[in-house]
Amino acid sequence: MRDRKPLKQWSKRRVTLIEDAAHLTSPDAAYGAGTAIEDGYFLGLRLADLDLTDHHTVSQALQKFEAARPSRRRRRCGPS
Repeated sequence: MRDRKPLKQWSKRRVTLIEDAAHLTSPDAAYGAGTAIEDGYFLGLRLADLDLTDHHTVSQALQKFEAARPSRRRRRCGPS
């Protein structure tokens, strides 16, 4: 799992990746489902009450989501 370079960015325009798609974790660690739910919760907080037809606003919210998540991921998985 450590032979792949981490993604420099997991959000682009109105699309973002979460959990295992965004960063590698060991398949036997069983982090995927739980942290995908966690990511979904925090992503929902960022998108709540936004005009989802405003691409710029959505893009900014995704960037803020991405910026907020690495510290939690590093504590759980180590640097990705």
